[in-house]
Amino acid sequence: MKTFLFLLLWIPFALAARQHLVGNVGIRAYPGADTVFVSDTETTYLIFPEEVQLVDIGRTGEYFARIEGKSVFLKARSKTSGPTNIFVRFGGAYYTARIAFALVPAQSLYDFSKQPAAGQEPSGGSPVAAVLLEKLAQQEAVMQNRSLRQRARHGLALRLMHLQNDRQLLLLGMCLANNSSIDYRLDFVGFSFQEKRGKLFSRNNSYRKEVRPVAEIVPQRISALEQGSLYYALPLFAMTRRGRLEILIREQEGARLLRIKVPARLINKAPLYADGHGH
Repeated sequence: MKTFLFLLLWIPFALAARQHLVGNVGIRAYPGADTVFVSDTETTYLIFPEEVQLVDIGRTGEYFARIEGKSVFLKARSKTSGPTNIFVRFGGAYYTARIAFALVPAQSLYDFSKQPAAGQEPSGGSPVAAVLLEKLAQQEAVMQNRSLRQRARHGLALRLMHLQNDRQLLLLGMCLANNSSIDYRLDFVGFSFQEKRGKLFSRNNSYRKEVRPVAEIVPQRISALEQGSLYYALPLFAMTRRGRLEILIREQEGARLLRIKVPARLINKAPLYADGHGH
């Protein structure tokens, strides 16, 4: 009952704060088809109202993607291409969807050019998740020296400092230190749960489930020689001991990528949020 009353009091705050929290990313969410179906014989076209700057396919090597002005051309590499996520950034907005193979897609043209992009509010998300992340961010001073997993490359250092399970959510807190003299503008952050089927994690020997955050608190830019905190709430997904969560961070104006892998044993044994304590 206490938890329920607390959420009732906090949900209006979370809804009011969500525009600010997600708006820090600097780009807007863009609604569209949940799943784009693609074949290996015919091209599927996505048309947007502004010039396309970036296309990212979650499972690289499964699909061909080409940018032509305001359009994206898609084709599956083979009939065995598995479902994955697609991320498109254009102008001041972005579009995300699932992409999957179909022998004969129901449509080959997805025209989003007449939908307003500028100034559109982010869609979707969970107010409860936003509340949990806001409370997590308030503990930042306590978590700064923690390191459950880390990766350093290209003058950047990414550190997983918090991991906690809610009944339906996985809560992550990360610290990204920019040790270079060039600002780092955060672009796309991808998350995928992976299960190893053979001796190695490979495209053919693993199961991959790409997921999108239901809430996030992230900076738009991390200045040179400074650090920033990133908080995400993901849908909870139970893995076996052979599984892991892979996090990929992409730079908006550069080629510096960071990838960190969190083994299933850390996630499966992470404390519950209800306990009031976290890693």
